[in-house]
Amino acid sequence: MLEPHIQIAWTWTVRAFWTIGGFAGVTKIFEWFTNKPKIKGFWEADVVGNMHLLDGKIIGAHIMLLVDLVNVRMRPVSIRSWNLEIKTEKGEVYKAKKEPITPGFKLKLADGSFYPADFSKSILYQKTIDEPLVYGKTVRGWLRFTALNINPPDLDKNVTYILIGNDAFGKIHKIKIKRTYFSKTSSDPAYYPGAGMG
Repeated sequence: MLEPHIQIAWTWTVRAFWTIGGFAGVTKIFEWFTNKPKIKGFWEADVVGNMHLLDGKIIGAHIMLLVDLVNVRMRPVSIRSWNLEIKTEKGEVYKAKKEPITPGFKLKLADGSFYPADFSKSILYQKTIDEPLVYGKTVRGWLRFTALNINPPDLDKNVTYILIGNDAFGKIHKIKIKRTYFSKTSSDPAYYPGAGMG
């Protein structure tokens, strides 16, 4: 025979189990937790240019991010807006402003050349509004941001990008994307399918 306190706990456990609908109820609760959208992001490339005044004074950085997104849960979700935070190797954190990608937009690199991509053919924030992110399907595209008071060469080093997406229901999705140093001085980059290149 069970001790009285164990018997009471067991009785309430059984009652709670059947109150929520038995195995079907437990399954529903499990699905509720696991079905909520969860977005993972993967960095493919970033292109950094100088942000300057008409007199040539550099006041910040122009950043183009090529990102892959995938929803790892069953419930689809649309992202209606994006923001960006940047954490440099020095530990400094900057907030970047989202900018539109207009038809034919080009980004001038530090060496005076232009990055060979038609960014407007693969705009990520357009894709995530037009169609929900569904389970297991990768969506690739460009995002454009500007950040004041950041030294563009600092973005040539180890950087953590934190993408902040607001979905159609008002939920915030934070996607941390880390990348290590590589040279972005070349205007002949690797080819990325679906990125408006070539």
